[in-house]
Amino acid sequence: MSKPYLYLVSRNSIIAALLLTIILYFLQGIIRPKPDYNWDSIPYMNLVLKYDGVENDSIRHAETYKTLHAQVPEEEWKKLAETDHWYRLRNYQSWEVGTETLPFYSIKPLYIVNCWVFYKMGFDLYDSTWIPNFFCYFFIALAFFIYIDSKKNYWIAFFATLFIMLTPFFLELSILSTPDALGTLIFMAITILYLEKRSMWIILGASIAAILIRPDHLVICGLLFGLLALEKNNWMDRIKTALIPSVILLTVHFLNYKLNGNPGWKVLFMHSFQGNIHHPVSGIENRVWEWSEFIKTHKNHIHSISFLLWLLLIPTLLMLPKKIRIPELLKRRDFLLFVAIVVATLIKFVLFPYTIDRYFAPFYAAGILLMIYRIGRNSDNSKTETYG
Repeated sequence: MSKPYLYLVSRNSIIAALLLTIILYFLQGIIRPKPDYNWDSIPYMNLVLKYDGVENDSIRHAETYKTLHAQVPEEEWKKLAETDHWYRLRNYQSWEVGTETLPFYSIKPLYIVNCWVFYKMGFDLYDSTWIPNFFCYFFIALAFFIYIDSKKNYWIAFFATLFIMLTPFFLELSILSTPDALGTLIFMAITILYLEKRSMWIILGASIAAILIRPDHLVICGLLFGLLALEKNNWMDRIKTALIPSVILLTVHFLNYKLNGNPGWKVLFMHSFQGNIHHPVSGIENRVWEWSEFIKTHKNHIHSISFLLWLLLIPTLLMLPKKIRIPELLKRRDFLLFVAIVVATLIKFVLFPYTIDRYFAPFYAAGILLMIYRIGRNSDNSKTETYG
């Protein structure tokens, strides 16, 4: 029988968790021995310096690239700055172009603060953009371990978590200079809080954090409060449960945009986002995508979204009872959350079809948590039937 969510951790569970961390540390070091050196590290380095008090854009731009050159291998430097990649070279050569890019990154302030904290702790400027994700990788593993242990036992938790964390979806998060690892960890917390029926206000607090890490979390978090509203018995309570958190989340979202560069709604759409990011106003070419290219991009990336939906099918099959009764399914939090994730995935894909695994890592993690939750519930139900 699964244990309550807040349970006393046994000594064996603690030993298993420590052993898991040690093994993951060595295996992660073997499989992903160095950071990804993705280009996003550069605007985040720039913004960390801004948070540290360097206000002048041209000085900050020069310091960013000077530090980058000193802190990454020469071959990576040539890929990131002195390269034949037009956009990267243009950012390196012109502080105006580099500054115009920043609003697309500055709207993730909680991640930047996280990087800044590591920078102030003494990490190199470049390392401060990816080392937080390295630590997040192990916190994600710990979250999986604790949740599986609460539903089954520490041995199953150990081997299941080891398998999960060695999949490419999660290994990639540990070496990137992006907010995706932190965003995944926060959304895992939101998923568990929702499934275990914790306070709506705690979920709201976590949702605010999620939006300040990646603004596109607004969609799934908004849908989540819609689900909470459906559980209320009268219309007034439903309206309050849906409306109050939605207003708060939208206010946070708009204030974040207003105070951190204001990239506008165009940041959501693939054709407009690509046209501005890769061909900024100060660039040689200011191109806006045609709708035909937008549709073509959907076709080229449909395989990624299909894989995610197939992966989500696994917890769905576990959720479905032998006799499917729609009214009963619509009362179950796990099933409703699954539907919300599918809807949010489709919305995200329509708006931004350039799919990379890390963009959907929170949904991968949530799908796994749904599976763990349902296995635990099915186990409890079978034991109740046996001994009842």
